[in-house]
Amino acid sequence: MLAWVFFWEIGGQNVPADWNDTVEDKRVNAKTIPLQLGTRTAGIIVVLTLALTVTISLFLPLASPLNLSWLYLLASAAAGAYLLLRPGVQLAQRREERQAAALFDNASYYPLAQLAIIALFVALG
Repeated sequence: MLAWVFFWEIGGQNVPADWNDTVEDKRVNAKTIPLQLGTRTAGIIVVLTLALTVTISLFLPLASPLNLSWLYLLASAAAGAYLLLRPGVQLAQRREERQAAALFDNASYYPLAQLAIIALFVALG
């Protein structure tokens, strides 16, 4: 669970937020990933950490006493693909601050989406 939150926080929140604030961060000489490593490398970090987030989410049911079906895994993967991977890849390709803000916004809904999915499957199961 800690790894899942850790990688989501880096790829979906921290790096995109820093990316979105690069103008101000340059002015104050901040040492952020997009400024220190460049947007190309930051984009790779975003995609890799978000891919790890989605992958780890597929193994989280192993820690649960519930027997969640393959439909749960499909719903979880779909939420990750839509809310994390799609905007993360767009950011890595386009490298625009607007894309960083879009990723941050979408990624902010990911934990809620996961909670809704698990609640639905617990209620139905």
